[in-house]
Amino acid sequence: MVIHFFRNRNEERIDSSEEKRVELHAHSKMSTMDGVCTVDSYFKQASKWGHKALAITDHENVQAFPEVQEASKKYGVKALYGCEMNMID
Repeated sequence: MVIHFFRNRNEERIDSSEEKRVELHAHSKMSTMDGVCTVDSYFKQASKWGHKALAITDHENVQAFPEVQEASKKYGVKALYGCEMNMID
C-alpha cells in the first residue's frame, strides 16, 4: 500500500498551537544556496500564524537587515537580527 505523504499544495497550513514559537534560525534569499524565501514572505507567514518574533540569520552577511526592518514594521512581528558566521583557525 502506498501512503501519500505530500500535502495538497492548495491546502493552507495553520499553526493551531496555543503557545506560539519563535523561529531563531531562518535564512533568506541573501544566504547563497541555502535560503529559499524572501524576508517579506517569512514575516507575512509569521504574522498570519500569530508569531510575535522572527530571527533572520543569513550566512556571513547582513544585507537583508533593511528589508527585515521594513517587513517587521509592515507585519507587526518583532525582528531578531543575527548572522551565521564561519571561523577558520
